[in-house]
Amino acid sequence: MSKKILLGFVATAMLFSLTGCGKSLECTMSEEGDGMTMTQTMNVGFNGDKAANLKADISVKLDEQYTDYIDEFEDTLKEQFKDFEQSGMTLDVKSGKDNVSVIIEADFENMTDEQKNEIGFNSESNNYDDIKSSLEDSGYTCK
Repeated sequence: MSKKILLGFVATAMLFSLTGCGKSLECTMSEEGDGMTMTQTMNVGFNGDKAANLKADISVKLDEQYTDYIDEFEDTLKEQFKDFEQSGMTLDVKSGKDNVSVIIEADFENMTDEQKNEIGFNSESNNYDDIKSSLEDSGYTCK
């Protein structure tokens, strides 16, 4: 009987780890103006009450009058966000016919304290409530 209980516990733990049942926070913000629409989505995963990882997706859709400048816009975004790579994050900038997207990912558990401080995720404000409050104060809607 005890082997069945142990196997049940292990199976349940594996199911939770595979389905990602940890606490997470998704916040979005959209802005329009100057010939473009920008949508930002921040997904923060938590280990307990501390942020464990972050994925930021910034998507910019350009009006037709600006599509000839997509390459320049992509280069500007790469330059603007290159410091994030030096802080232990990954950066992916892509462009399409009328849009540019930037995806930034961070695994806080594998970053040094110095790297986390450089991007504003220090240990004192790295909890769910503080991050949610900070993002909402910046104009994001969180769920």
